[in-house]
Amino acid sequence: MALHNDIGELGERLVAEHLRQIAPVIQGKVADLRLADRVEIEVKTAVPSRPSKKQPHRTYQFCIQRDGRKGLRAPVLVCVCLDPVSLEVATFVIPAQEIEASGLKKVRIPYRMGGRWAAWRDAWHVIADAMEEA
Repeated sequence: MALHNDIGELGERLVAEHLRQIAPVIQGKVADLRLADRVEIEVKTAVPSRPSKKQPHRTYQFCIQRDGRKGLRAPVLVCVCLDPVSLEVATFVIPAQEIEASGLKKVRIPYRMGGRWAAWRDAWHVIADAMEEA
């Protein structure tokens, strides 16, 4: 299995463990996870990118849309940032409509966790809101 698949599975397990404190979690029907058999949750996991000329600062990059994939399949996206050096984990819980409204194909979160998506760090209430709407 490719390393990126292992990293993705680790992120899914971490999110599932966190959510099991609230309600039962199963494999999703259209996304990665399903909470309380009501809310689908897409989980994306990344390690920091290497700096380049085009992108001089390290970021966590999450591919939302690419050839053959039509974007998010759930009302909630959880981006899991894994730092393999410090072993720190940060989560960003973002409503799908925020990403769809941006028109972005990738979500980029700066290594220092600031920027556009900072307000969504540990925003687990997004999932509670989605549960109320389901």
